[in-house]
Amino acid sequence: MTRTVVVTGGSAGIGLAAAKRFAAAGDRVILLGRNESRLASALEATRTAAAASAGARGQEPLAIRADFADPSQVRAAAEQVRAACDRVDVLVNNAGGLFRGATCLRVNHLAGFELAHLLLDHLKAAATPATRPA
Repeated sequence: MTRTVVVTGGSAGIGLAAAKRFAAAGDRVILLGRNESRLASALEATRTAAAASAGARGQEPLAIRADFADPSQVRAAAEQVRAACDRVDVLVNNAGGLFRGATCLRVNHLAGFELAHLLLDHLKAAATPATRPA
């Protein structure tokens, strides 16, 4: 069964490297990032990594633009993830940066917590084994 992996901060750095590895392993990857052009490049790099793996076993990756400094964008991103899949097997809360004051707290701590909370039923769905008919 293909896993669904959500990677925040997936448009560059460690997040992008992780996304490419998950895609190459056959997982379906959903990238979240705030910079639209970097996110588009990351999506293409993730597609390439998936195609280079043995037969591109995974599903088409998806990119969702969201600035974690804006709570409404975190909620909108969660809704898009929920609409795109029925479960989330792995949530990589990687988004972050060097900010001052409330933005630092919002982006580096609160947004990831809020996203996890909003996706909690999808995370639980992945942890619950499917029941087999008798």
